[in-house]
Amino acid sequence: MDFKAQIASDMKVFHNCGEMATMTDIWYQGKQYYIPIIIDHTAADERQKGSGDNAEGLYRASCLVYISQYDLGFVPRKDREIEIDEAGAVNMYRITKADCEDGEIILELELIDE
Repeated sequence: MDFKAQIASDMKVFHNCGEMATMTDIWYQGKQYYIPIIIDHTAADERQKGSGDNAEGLYRASCLVYISQYDLGFVPRKDREIEIDEAGAVNMYRITKADCEDGEIILELELIDE
């Protein structure tokens, strides 16, 4: 097995719903996808930028989302909106950064909420 095949095999384990991922509905560019994703609110907090100029009573929430490129089939674009069903509530995020490394899509997302 070559290196690329090994990475693809590892991604299948990492994005397995029995391991770390959760089957989740997401909406992007008017289309709905039901795919395994990993949402990490803790890692995003560690990358948190300084306080913004949000109005009183509003706060900025951010998270990192990991998706297998094999499952989604494309890399979402920066500055677009993506909706994610999180425990029955659909949150609309803005994509602040989108990367794809070795078949894994990494999205940095933020939302302004009350």
